[in-house]
Amino acid sequence: MMKKRIAITALLLTLLLSNASRTFVSADEIPIPYDYSKDVGENYIFVMLSTVPTSTYDMDSQFDESIRSKFNQSGLYHKDNSHLPIWSVDWYSYDFQIEISSDGKHLIEWGLLSYMYSDFDSIAFTLFENGKEIRKYAINEFVTFPFLIS
Repeated sequence: MMKKRIAITALLLTLLLSNASRTFVSADEIPIPYDYSKDVGENYIFVMLSTVPTSTYDMDSQFDESIRSKFNQSGLYHKDNSHLPIWSVDWYSYDFQIEISSDGKHLIEWGLLSYMYSDFDSIAFTLFENGKEIRKYAINEFVTFPFLIS
């Protein structure tokens, strides 16, 4: 049981620390939200639309008109050019925070930068099924001795 817990902890920490992003930011800076889409298996596409007004930042819009012209909600869609979501979400997460099962049913949202701070009560990841939250997991649920990763 202990070996299994250590293996799971090591796997989760590796995944959490190795997520890559297409957005370049410094380690302690949260990037500006932007629209994106990502393929999910062979049949689906996941769309995330920025909820931040353009006027909030002094730079070009983070809105992608090629995405917004096809989709008006964040969520999972069929790739057959359907404009109605299979399920939708009303929150925002960056593309490097999201992992989706190939059947489009389950989603993991990794906690944003939570591993960088000593707040081990912060969220490691959240599980969703069909766009609805199932459970949140804190870092300290997986790390027995958090001071070892500080």
